[in-house]
Amino acid sequence: MSTKTLRKRLAITATSALLAGVLSVISTPAAQATHNAVGSAANTATTVGNVAGTNTTTPGSIVGSLFTSTVANTTNSAVAATTTDGSSCAAMNALGRSKGLLSKDSSSGIAQSATVLAGGALSLYACSATAVAWVASGGSFAPTGGAAAQSYSFNSDNSRAWSANINVAAGTGVAAIWTAPTTVGTYTVSLYTGYYTNSSGINVISTATLGALPETLSGNITVTVVAASAGGKYDVSNSACSAVRTTVANTTSNVDDSGANANGVDWTIDLNIKDSYNAALPSGAIVATATNGALLAIGAGGATPVAGTSSTITEAGTGTNRTLRVSQGTAGVPVTTTVTISYNGTTVCTKTVSIAGAPSALTVANVAVQDLSASAGNANWFAGEARAGTFYVIATDSAGNRIATPSTVGTYGVDAATLGTTVTAVTFDSASLASSTSSTSVLSATVGRHTCAATAGTQKGVVFTFTRAN
Repeated sequence: MSTKTLRKRLAITATSALLAGVLSVISTPAAQATHNAVGSAANTATTVGNVAGTNTTTPGSIVGSLFTSTVANTTNSAVAATTTDGSSCAAMNALGRSKGLLSKDSSSGIAQSATVLAGGALSLYACSATAVAWVASGGSFAPTGGAAAQSYSFNSDNSRAWSANINVAAGTGVAAIWTAPTTVGTYTVSLYTGYYTNSSGINVISTATLGALPETLSGNITVTVVAASAGGKYDVSNSACSAVRTTVANTTSNVDDSGANANGVDWTIDLNIKDSYNAALPSGAIVATATNGALLAIGAGGATPVAGTSSTITEAGTGTNRTLRVSQGTAGVPVTTTVTISYNGTTVCTKTVSIAGAPSALTVANVAVQDLSASAGNANWFAGEARAGTFYVIATDSAGNRIATPSTVGTYGVDAATLGTTVTAVTFDSASLASSTSSTSVLSATVGRHTCAATAGTQKGVVFTFTRAN
């Protein structure tokens, strides 16, 4: 228990006259997310069922999933996600390698998007239990693409490839390499599954000209072909920086919390910076500085780093899923600080946050008359106030911020030596303690009551106290 006790002297009158007052205003200081990203591990996290429950760890469901290899490729060629037996879907995850793939969204259905260099190639794979057809609006499918035990037929320019060699009993891993055009632009790459129903109502594989495609569009990618990569540089539209009060990661939003934190309650700033392809940046210098002596620390997103000891911190990293902790420079002293975060010298964001200090002053207002021989007060003693009482006490820190004063912050009391024969007691109920820091809310004031003797009179010099809990 702190030895510092605030004291406020007040003259309380127990007469029939109302000592009206006005509550003073104290200003406060100013689709389906199943696909990994480019450069990450293979899509081994995707787990779905196959025909007859076999191959339950697979690169996608039989209908509705199409994957692109995102594993880093340092060679000069794309590699097909081929399997050794033509019926294993699970084995395809780690085998394929795309070439020149710059970005891939997180979906695996019919609304996918990707960016690839001109002349690059996508290593595509899926799991099917029916006939399949690969169709592109430009570019070509490689004649050698596809699973080892599966053969494809092609049209004249290799923009379509199809096969009926599917192991219907178990589900087959199907794969193909699509080579992008050398002309920049936007193209579509699609996977169709199912069987074509002919005019006699019989399910058959589609004709050699692919005049009739299989019946289900199971995957579709809108591919943007570019001449050069625009990645590796900070892009504000794909990045997030949020000032938050919780330890729950907020790395996908730029929405800040507002208002001042209570004394001793730190802020966090969640950071997640990406390039124009929504990919992680190369490792660089992450620098954060805080004004007015606030202290900083940095750690993993969603966690709370150990409190810092400096107003400037530097970290070598990508700025992906990181959390900064902002603390008071001196315990109990209020601070408003502007935190500036940069990546390789480029300012990423600035956040201004405030932490209130410990209570350092008491203001008494709106003193009301108490009935003779009474202590209850009146619930209607002040407009807009439902808590019964006869006066307000407002606690502020050294910067004038209003302080909520629950019992965990401290305890109100009265100096018994200043009571007398007119005002015989002063009480503060737990339900009447200040719970807000807003100067426009009556809940930013604690409501107290004084006990009046049987004889009307005036008593001066009653002293209120507030003993801080820490």
